[in-house]
Amino acid sequence: SDSEGCEDWPPFNHRRKRRRHAGCSTLQHCRGNAGKGYFPEGSGLLSHKLSWATMAQRAQNGGKIRVLAGIASFGRKNLPFLRQIIQTYQGMSMDVDVVVCSEAPKELGPDVKVVVGLPSSNPWSLPFAHKAVFAENVERYDVFIYTEDDMEVGEDKIHYFLRAAAVTEPDEIPGFLRYEVMADGTKLLTDVHGAFHWKAESVRRRAEYTVAEFSNEHAGFYILTRAQLKRAIASGGFLKAPYEGRYGLPETAATDPYTGCGFRKVVCISSLKNFLIRHMSNLY
Repeated sequence: SDSEGCEDWPPFNHRRKRRRHAGCSTLQHCRGNAGKGYFPEGSGLLSHKLSWATMAQRAQNGGKIRVLAGIASFGRKNLPFLRQIIQTYQGMSMDVDVVVCSEAPKELGPDVKVVVGLPSSNPWSLPFAHKAVFAENVERYDVFIYTEDDMEVGEDKIHYFLRAAAVTEPDEIPGFLRYEVMADGTKLLTDVHGAFHWKAESVRRRAEYTVAEFSNEHAGFYILTRAQLKRAIASGGFLKAPYEGRYGLPETAATDPYTGCGFRKVVCISSLKNFLIRHMSNLY
């Protein structure tokens, strides 16, 4: 792994062989779902959405969307989860690069960039480290994923996000809720507790989706399109030094696109199972 920093971007060999999804290319997938709101041609999508022109350009390069996944990983406790997550991202049919932000060097393979260093003297500030990486690479990727090192996310979740992002409003970002699996197999929504609640007044219809806001935006994970990331950076909130808002440091880093950059997190409650992600460490 390369742990000198970000100045040598892009550090990856994008010509390396990748497994193609057995079903179809990304472009074919989008064409097949055009009637369902997935980047339909001639739909007049606003600039905050990935456009059909972008998809066509990707088709010329093998039909792949370029994804940058930034993973915050402190210590060694979650290394088994981290390695599993990396393997999942590297096995996707999309063109995914993985960057791990860590307080110390980690050997994670030749195709993983490890950025070492804390944004401040507080070790809890580590999750803010991905923001500079995203900003430096905003023109190189179509989709940006931030995740903690114990969040299990399949490629289908990225597709669900993109499909929803194509029909939501410019100030709305489709988001996810975390769950854990109990010993008896029961799934527990770990961020639904205490005074947190659904905001009844926020319920809206967006094409085939019904969306709503939940008062706890934290999930240890978010996805942004390039246009959304650009808007977040332009707001002045995305690249702020580590700070605590309504949440602690790590939670603030994972939620400030919604809380400090002019966006709102909406959850597709009519397709809720598609917007659930597993917290692998079962901490709660």
